[in-house]
Amino acid sequence: MTTPPLQPSTTTTTTTAAAVTVATSGSSKNKLKVMVQLKFENSKISMEVSPTDNVGKLKKELHKLQQRLHFHLPPEDFFFIYDRDVMDEDRSFHWHGVAHGDTIEIFNSNVSGGS
Repeated sequence: MTTPPLQPSTTTTTTTAAAVTVATSGSSKNKLKVMVQLKFENSKISMEVSPTDNVGKLKKELHKLQQRLHFHLPPEDFFFIYDRDVMDEDRSFHWHGVAHGDTIEIFNSNVSGGS
């Protein structure tokens, strides 16, 4: 298996990868290219974001992209994890320390514990 060309990591075990890069706003000159890990499909989508965009904007862009590419997002609400921390959707990618080439994971908000 070969690593997708936009994927900087050499340790990724991605079974499929969307060959789509989505810019959230403005010119791509100052953009960060991040990978969004889709838990339900074991794949990643390459997205371009501005360091000053808030994380909530990524969720909106993923919903738009889902309509075009028909990949699966959690049926309920979801949240993002970066570097093992829950991302605050009202904070910027810069605030979270996200860098070019980093991976952001999606988790289902409807997580329940055992009874």
